[in-house]
Amino acid sequence: MAIESRASTGWKRAVHVSYLLSFLGDVSVGLVSFAISLYTDILTTAAGMSAAEKSFWVGIVSMGYGVTYCWAPFLLGRLSDRIGRKKAIIIGMTGFALVNLFTILFATHPFHLFLSYAACAFFFAFFFPVLGAFMSETSEPLGQATHARVLSRFMIAWSIGLASGPLLGGIYSAIFNYLVAFAFLMCLAGVIACVAYFYILGPADLARLLEKERSARATERPEMKPMIQGKSRRNVVFTKLAVFILPLVFAFDNQIMFTIFPAYGVQYLSTTTSLFFPGFDLALVTGIITFGLGIGRTATFYHTGRLEPATKLKFMLGAPAGMAVAMFIIFAVPNPDVLLFACAAYGAFSGYTFAIGMILTMELTSTEKGTKAGAYEAAVGIGILFSGLLSSIVGVFNSALPFLLAFVVAAITSAILLASFAWQKHESGTR
Repeated sequence: MAIESRASTGWKRAVHVSYLLSFLGDVSVGLVSFAISLYTDILTTAAGMSAAEKSFWVGIVSMGYGVTYCWAPFLLGRLSDRIGRKKAIIIGMTGFALVNLFTILFATHPFHLFLSYAACAFFFAFFFPVLGAFMSETSEPLGQATHARVLSRFMIAWSIGLASGPLLGGIYSAIFNYLVAFAFLMCLAGVIACVAYFYILGPADLARLLEKERSARATERPEMKPMIQGKSRRNVVFTKLAVFILPLVFAFDNQIMFTIFPAYGVQYLSTTTSLFFPGFDLALVTGIITFGLGIGRTATFYHTGRLEPATKLKFMLGAPAGMAVAMFIIFAVPNPDVLLFACAAYGAFSGYTFAIGMILTMELTSTEKGTKAGAYEAAVGIGILFSGLLSSIVGVFNSALPFLLAFVVAAITSAILLASFAWQKHESGTR
């Protein structure tokens, strides 16, 4: 960390502002996901829908984010490589504010919430891959270890934000009107746009700063090299498979926890015999449980940035299996006290899954970071899309089945990664 302590004020400011934007952006995503899920339950109840119809619409609405996010991050991340990070973030936040205005004024049916959630995903595709690329670009001059640690802190910031969003949603629902959350999100979008306008460096300024940092540390930093350089063919295949499959399983299971679980919690959990939540408002309980998930994920984001490559590999192979076990407990024991610990454990294992995949992606190449980060986020979008689609189908039969589905997907992912690792190790052992 000595190199990092000698970094220039300009570099530190750029990185710290990115941490702030990462936090605020995921407060927005966590809150809008939670609020839309609760609003879906409210609208379906007001329409007199049956339990099966409610589960169907909760799944359909949750699918809205994935419908857009499976393709938009790649295209908009690529576009940000050309127009600059600042302009992309401002465009994204302006659009996000307008989406929340639409939700407040015009959303009267769950399908309107589906459209709102899909539009949110489009505009955040102009935010997360852009910010991730900016973080990678500004940390590369300090070497691979610092690059991993900066990305780890970037993910810690968004993890805390994503955990705080549902907690805010529970508070808003318990104390105020549910529409207050969407008004708050409009204000938050304006704050993010202003911070980006004043503090995110434009392409020319960023290039000058990076050149200055590279020159100052030319003799003291290790070069960033593509991680697959010099590796065997099977190892390259294994690495690329991991980069693709890790965000898929993370997004698939996470979407169930952030957009299915809130509505499930307020409908079916009970605090009558709860040790930790006696008589609590159910919306607040689900918000607290989801916050616990975020705390677990944040802890492992911090830990991932300090892992050696060989240790990263062990956690990468084991984390999906841990997700599967935690998800099975969530499915089998719908008790708020048990869920508090099971969700925290799930958050920890899912944190390793996402963080290791993201770091691998950013280390694959040193060019077109927006495109690479966009491709990773698009894989997240694919997971979200299929999570919502399949949840809307199985949820009709039993509202708890999406959690069993999440267990199955995580277990299959673990098996695929272990089999692929054994396959590439066999080649390495025969060379």
